[in-house]
Amino acid sequence: MNLLDFTVWGELEKKTNRTPHTNVDALKATIRTEWDNMSEEFLINSGKAFRCCVEAVIEVKEVT
Repeated sequence: MNLLDFTVWGELEKKTNRTPHTNVDALKATIRTEWDNMSEEFLINSGKAFRCCVEAVIEVKEVT
């Protein structure tokens, strides 16, 4: 997993853990719902933030 994975999955986990789930099927349904409701803006901004991190690593590697 990378930083982008942690950002998206962290947000998904936060939203799905708001309420308890009585079984695995209920949890899966909530995950699907929250995934579908995740805004495009959030995903784009997460990607932009990750890109900055990648570019910083590349810059450091080019200098060393």
